[in-house]
Amino acid sequence: MKRPSVQALRQRFDGMQLSLRSTLLLVLLLAAVPIAALMSWQILDELRSDEARRQARLAAASTALSKAVERELESSIDALNILAVSDSLRGGDMGAFARGLAAAGRLRAGWQGAFVADADGTLRLDTATPGRRDRLRLPDLQRVGPGLGAVVSDLVTEPGSRQYATAVMVPLPAMRPDPSGRDAPPRVLGVWIPLRTWQSLIEHAVPLDAGISTLCDGQGRAIARTEAPERFVASPMCRGAVEPAVMRLPQPELGDAYVAQQQVAGSGWRVMVSNAAMPLEQAQRAAVATALATVGACLLLGWSVALLMARRITRPLQRLAAGLDATPSHGPQVREIEALGEAMRQARERDSAARAELERRAEEFETLFTCTPVGLAFAHDVDCRVVTHNAAMDRLFGPSPQAGSNGDDGWQMLRDGRPLPRCDWPLCVAARTGEPVETAELEVQLPGRPRQRVLASAMPLRDDDGRPRGAIGALVDISDQVRAKNELLQSNGRLRESQRLVELAQEVGQVGFFEYHVAQDLLTWTPGQARLLGRDGQALAGTLAELLDLAEPDDRRDMELVLLRAFAARRASENLEYRIALPDGRERWISTRVAISYGDDGRPCQLLGVSIDVSDRRRAERATVALMAHEQQAREKAEAVNRAKDELLAMLGHELRNPLGAISSAAEVLASRPPPALVASACEIIARQTRHLTRLMAEMLDTTRLMSGQMALVRQVCELAPLVHSALAPLQAGAAASGHALALALDEAWAEVDPLRIEQAISQLVGNALKYTPAGTTVRIRLERDGGEAVLQVGDDGPGIAPDLLPRIFDLFAQGERRSDRRDGGLGLGLTVAKRLVELHGGTIGVDSGADGTCFEIRLRGVAAPATSQAPAWRPPVAPRRVLVIEDNADALAALHGLLSVDGHEVLSESDGGAGLAAVLTQRPDLVIVDIGLPTLDGLQIARHARASGYPGRMVALTGYGREDDVRRSLKAGFDAHLVKPVHGEQLRRQLNEV
Repeated sequence: MKRPSVQALRQRFDGMQLSLRSTLLLVLLLAAVPIAALMSWQILDELRSDEARRQARLAAASTALSKAVERELESSIDALNILAVSDSLRGGDMGAFARGLAAAGRLRAGWQGAFVADADGTLRLDTATPGRRDRLRLPDLQRVGPGLGAVVSDLVTEPGSRQYATAVMVPLPAMRPDPSGRDAPPRVLGVWIPLRTWQSLIEHAVPLDAGISTLCDGQGRAIARTEAPERFVASPMCRGAVEPAVMRLPQPELGDAYVAQQQVAGSGWRVMVSNAAMPLEQAQRAAVATALATVGACLLLGWSVALLMARRITRPLQRLAAGLDATPSHGPQVREIEALGEAMRQARERDSAARAELERRAEEFETLFTCTPVGLAFAHDVDCRVVTHNAAMDRLFGPSPQAGSNGDDGWQMLRDGRPLPRCDWPLCVAARTGEPVETAELEVQLPGRPRQRVLASAMPLRDDDGRPRGAIGALVDISDQVRAKNELLQSNGRLRESQRLVELAQEVGQVGFFEYHVAQDLLTWTPGQARLLGRDGQALAGTLAELLDLAEPDDRRDMELVLLRAFAARRASENLEYRIALPDGRERWISTRVAISYGDDGRPCQLLGVSIDVSDRRRAERATVALMAHEQQAREKAEAVNRAKDELLAMLGHELRNPLGAISSAAEVLASRPPPALVASACEIIARQTRHLTRLMAEMLDTTRLMSGQMALVRQVCELAPLVHSALAPLQAGAAASGHALALALDEAWAEVDPLRIEQAISQLVGNALKYTPAGTTVRIRLERDGGEAVLQVGDDGPGIAPDLLPRIFDLFAQGERRSDRRDGGLGLGLTVAKRLVELHGGTIGVDSGADGTCFEIRLRGVAAPATSQAPAWRPPVAPRRVLVIEDNADALAALHGLLSVDGHEVLSESDGGAGLAAVLTQRPDLVIVDIGLPTLDGLQIARHARASGYPGRMVALTGYGREDDVRRSLKAGFDAHLVKPVHGEQLRRQLNEV
């Protein structure tokens, strides 16, 4: 048998196809078998002990690194939990929270910035990128919630810098409800931790000679690495489950390496410490090199063969990576690599063909979507939250709605005149059900535009699994066609009606027609036109000049001018209105509509006209103008009378309050020292009558404001029982003096009211009961809750209200039977004021009266009591102050001076505006009381000049004018408060307490 030659063997070897596994097995066998056979019996113990020490060191290093990362995460979570309970976050005040963070500086050196977001990703605050308000896209955001604890994110891209970072997030406690009572959505507080923080941590946590340290996220991607970190960030480094033992695994740039991994507690992260296997093995081989001298040649041969086989493997792979043919020029071929190269080539060809086809179809669809005259809308999801319009749709119905706007931006779609819910729109139905929607005629209503008629249809879009993923809808505007159809129908109807009316009008002589040929100067008219012109029985032909001569001279000139302008502008029609004198001397107005035809040269050639009698309309217009002028004069006169009445009442109130203020202050001065019995009685009489006059004047002015709708309320949530006590306080002394008892039964009830005005209504009812109830009887005041209402009842044991008076008891000036001396006084306005005040609050007031007494009842809409209430702060007695009073009324000035001096205050006074301003700026008093009406400078000017000059003290306006406009002008000028005369000592003490 002939042995094959070397050349033949080489050719057979070159044609062999080996699998990748066979090639690697051959290399491993050639390199390992001789070494294992010669060295295993010598170095087995040494290798085992060295391996154990290396594994222990790697395991210790990985444990230390895991603990360091765990401590850093726990520190960040603890800091976030502390921030999460801050008042600004619980109140939803992101601005205050951001300012607090800025003032505190960086809470931790490793933090990049803090953010607050809703559970759906809506960003509320991001200190790393201030002003950012887009949706936060963190896959781990859904895992954060109440009771779920903190969450550490995987490697993410930080929105502001677009660099890799990590996030630590904790759920925020439930925030306080907003003012409307709705619960705030759950929110998340988190911080951005940049990669440099983790890089610094792993570089200092483990000694560098312990190995290469790597920190990976829950997906095994590298966050930080002690060697070449910039090349490995976000690369998959940690694969598979975490094993407790040290493993030998392939590592980038290291090849085979010994790897120790540890899970980081409280997160999905892991740490890895690795040492390259090759340097360790080389060190082992160097240590025993002298013992292996006899096998060096075998080891060298095995290593050479391994390098040769490795080259055979790497070269084709490198060529495949470069996009070239993987088949080398000579040597054995690896079947798998060759098959892989062929598959990659075919895949590239198929991918290129598919991409070209997709690009062609996309371009065709884009051209169709953009250029079609039909309005198209593309829904990107089944809920139609994101909808895209083409240009035709934007031209028809406005720009595409923005994301998150529910897809309509004010649209309203109607069928048969009834609005369609958005879920029943064709596009939404097709996207939701996956079924096509046939063409239907609908109406579309856009804000600020008339309704449009459209033809609407929609087709669903499906994903690869056949499920609906959106829809495309078409809208065609047919408004013009529908409008033209309706106009045609209306025109036909009008034409038929006009023909009927023309025939009828012709018969009764109310309309006429004429025709004029310019070239022949021939004018012909109908009998109806002749009757209109008062030329019955005359010839029906003539010239245009004859028609114009029938008009009044002034009107004829206007008609000629109008016709000449129409001819020059080539207008197709023109209107003429003119007067004619009838044979019986009467005047008739004629309105003529002229249609003008033009020849090829642009000159008029024919005029067709229709004339009607508009004399009745002209007379009606004159009468309407006269009536409008008369009505305008009457309205101006009424407004002038009303203004005069308001000014008279305001002036009367001002003039009455000046003496009342002086009397009230003087009475308080007299009452401040123990007087003789006769003087004390006189003081009490003065004070009581002053209060009576003040109440009468307040009723009169309040009634005026209520009737004219000029009273404004300052509402707040109040408990009504304290308001009842406050309203009864000034009535207690009078009730005791007249022998009346006040019985109170007050439950807790809250309402949103103007406290001052409700006190006024209660005071009117109780005062009315005291006035009409015999002495020695009891007036009962009850406050309770009835369902959702607060109910206040004022009852007495009096004789009741007369039946004829009861239906109008709340009318102006309505009063019961009074004693002949009218000792209690009154204008009959109190109940009217009370009723209007209650109605302004949205409440009701009623009365029930009989022989056993009368009961008035107020019902107000109740509200829940506030969560917390604060007791009024205790105020110490007012310390002596320096007070400046500027008042031109000598009596009022003296009374105020005495009233303030009695309380121990140093009082300065001026009666002139200019001198008062100089005293304010030079004396710098603690409190300035200024009358508004002053000579030289009024009170408003004093306040403006004082504030402009930097006067910081408290300024109080004191005047007889108390309307809302008066108070607003005072506060705008610089006053801190506005008091209406007469002023009481307690009011002054409250102002002094505010200094």
